Amino acid sequence: MLSLDVVRNVVANPKFVFYDLLSRAFVAVSEVGVESVRISLVVVYVRKDNVIRVVTVYPCRRIDREIDRKVGVGRWVRVK
Repeated sequence: MLSLDVVRNVVANPKFVFYDLLSRAFVAVSEVGVESVRISLVVVYVRKDNVIRVVTVYPCRRIDREIDRKVGVGRWVRVK
C-alpha cells in the first residue's frame, strides 16, 4: 500500500521534474521502496497559490522508456 508520506516525499525530493504541456501539470519522478521492491513512482500534480493538488500517482518499471517517449514527442519538458 502506498502512503501519503511517500507521495509527499516524491514531490518534495524528486529525482526528475517535468512539465506536461498537454495537461499543464508537473510530473515528479523518484525511486521509492514499496513492499520491499524499489520502483520508480510518478506523481502528476498541479500547483496553485502554494497549494499542491495531486492528479494521479502511478508506478513505472521502465521510467527511462517513459521519459524518452514523452520527451521525444514534445509532451514533457524537463524542469529539474
